[in-house]
Amino acid sequence: MMMVAHEMRAPVTAIQGILRTILDGYLGEISPRQKELLSRAELRTHSFLSLINDLLDLGANETELVESKLSPTSLKDVLDKVLGLLGVKLKEKNIEIEVETPETPLIISEVEGDMEKLFTNLIGNAVKYTASNGKVSVRIGIEDKSIKIVVSDTGIGISSEDLPHVFEEFYRAKNARMLEREGTGLGLPIVKRIVERYDGKISVESEPNKGTIFTIIFPENKIKISPGNKRK
Repeated sequence: MMMVAHEMRAPVTAIQGILRTILDGYLGEISPRQKELLSRAELRTHSFLSLINDLLDLGANETELVESKLSPTSLKDVLDKVLGLLGVKLKEKNIEIEVETPETPLIISEVEGDMEKLFTNLIGNAVKYTASNGKVSVRIGIEDKSIKIVVSDTGIGISSEDLPHVFEEFYRAKNARMLEREGTGLGLPIVKRIVERYDGKISVESEPNKGTIFTIIFPENKIKISPGNKRK
């Protein structure tokens, strides 16, 4: 499946680019009806490309960690980058973002991009399923010599029936499906794979219509926590 996804990414990306070129008027004026149909096609192409990228991310995290591929990364810097990328969505929905990190930087040895995918999926989900004027909180700290990351929101929550299945591939909770939010059902499985790749643990607590809390613990002996300045 990973090979198929890899082979499909380039042509799907090309199709998306062509559709955007037509919609932006570079090939001439189009009618309102043509614009409507092309916009639908672009939206479906975008969804398909998201699925392909998620499948590739899922497959990448099946491989074991190789020491030579690890590099030191500041968790706060990664978090700041992800929040910057999500800035437009946060502003559109007027969502309050609360961040708590230690004054001393926490440096984690990771395969480049793993922590960015982790934060993007967790915080992105929180923003997606939190109503306008809601709140999303991210806390990073040290607990019993391990890194503890907590992402919470005031969103739609997850029912007790759905909660045991949230880390299953392609699974989407009933209330999430009813909202018809775009998604592949692979975001949380990717997060879980990343966490387990570093011998970490992830847990979730939730209550419908009140919100959700994800807690991640990374052990010190696996990821080599060390305060200091990140690489240039």
